Amino acid sequence: MGCGASKDNSIDKQIVEMAKSKPITIMLLGSGESGKSTIAKQLKILFGGGFTQNECSSYKTSICTNVVTCMRTLIEQAGILNHPLTYKPTSKEFTTEDPVALPFSPELVGDVEALWADAGIQATFEESSKFQIPDCAKYLFENVKRIATDDYIPTEEDLIHNRTKTTGIHEYDFTVKDIPFHLIDVGGQRSERKKWVSFFSDVDCAIFVTSLAEYDMKLYEDGNTSRLTESVAVFKDIMTNEFLKNAVKLIFLNKMDLFEEKLTKTALNVIFPDYTGGDNSVMGAQYIQQLFTGKLQAEEMVVSGAETGNIEGAVSEKVYTNLTNATDGSNIKRVFMLAVDVIMKNMAANGKMRPQK
Repeated sequence: MGCGASKDNSIDKQIVEMAKSKPITIMLLGSGESGKSTIAKQLKILFGGGFTQNECSSYKTSICTNVVTCMRTLIEQAGILNHPLTYKPTSKEFTTEDPVALPFSPELVGDVEALWADAGIQATFEESSKFQIPDCAKYLFENVKRIATDDYIPTEEDLIHNRTKTTGIHEYDFTVKDIPFHLIDVGGQRSERKKWVSFFSDVDCAIFVTSLAEYDMKLYEDGNTSRLTESVAVFKDIMTNEFLKNAVKLIFLNKMDLFEEKLTKTALNVIFPDYTGGDNSVMGAQYIQQLFTGKLQAEEMVVSGAETGNIEGAVSEKVYTNLTNATDGSNIKRVFMLAVDVIMKNMAANGKMRPQK
């Protein structure tokens, strides 16, 4: 046991020395709204010094705009789904199509609070898988009074919950266990994915993020394609990409909290008739995992290897999976620390550094 620990420490030290000249590069991949950019923000907060006040302030317009656009969506969908509203808003943001005015007026704040309490809006929100609305809606509505204050500066928690479409390339540098990491986050929408391949040749680890809660939802881009089907197809493309052949590959099955809540409303076997696990969230997650990896794991997933035998062109390729909740910093910290261990061990096993005997 002592000799094994000594050997592991030797490997760790060598990887640290190697990484000083070239940081370990991680690329976050996944379809739109999977939560990968939220994970990137969490890693910046946890390991990269967090966000400055100016950086937080830059999100204010996005957050305020989301408050109004999310509620406008619910009002529109309430009519489509035949959920009459008891409350009638009076602020111009909800009676016209005018742009959102900042700061929020007292009338707008009152409208948001009253609408969110309205039975028609709540019934519409319960059916949110039938239309497109960001996961952040509930959080923003519940915090609208604070968001509306004149001196409001978004907190890091606000940034974590707020939904902003990732476009372009976002890069972060941070250090974990004295090892420097370079994180790349590129948009997940179809139009953004063509940018991915230009980074693949330098990637040491590819983390694929998928939302467990999207099993009954349609793609934002066309409104017809299943989000989960799209996610599985994108993952298969990644697993068979020649440039990522030697990269460590991980899957983060994300939004476990929303998945647990949704299973009590929309049974998984409605979408997948062969599923027999009821509303057990771990069994449900394991079922969705096997759609990606092709092999069901019977025990709770804690960065455990799975053979991807059902993925054409990727037979015997090893992928590591874990359950995540991107809005929970403690969960992301625990999972990423485990992921770092996996990355280090795989770098040694793949000959990217030579362990001492």
